[in-house]
Amino acid sequence: MLESKASNRNPFPIKQLKQIILDSRRELLRFDFVMNYFKNKFQNLENKYDFDKSRYITSAFVLNVYQGALHEYKDFMPYIELDFEDTKFNAPNNYDTYLKRLYGDYMTLPH
Repeated sequence: MLESKASNRNPFPIKQLKQIILDSRRELLRFDFVMNYFKNKFQNLENKYDFDKSRYITSAFVLNVYQGALHEYKDFMPYIELDFEDTKFNAPNNYDTYLKRLYGDYMTLPH
């Protein structure tokens, strides 16, 4: 007959849920602001120089901390099409030079 008051309690009080939602929204907006800031910075840099007249090119997002990140334009452009199994892929014009700069003797398996 007597029900416990605790059994009727919501495990997530509305006030706490609202705070979690507000905090999450605030973090997402901050992240969005930061991403837009850097996107605009990169676009401004892209527009500052003529890609087709550049002697060297690089990527803004390099995983190996600039190891082999600077390349001569002629080694990349124009792209060439390579066949792999039954699919064609774009590759740098001088892909052998590119791969050697990044990996050394990339055709030999490591010991």
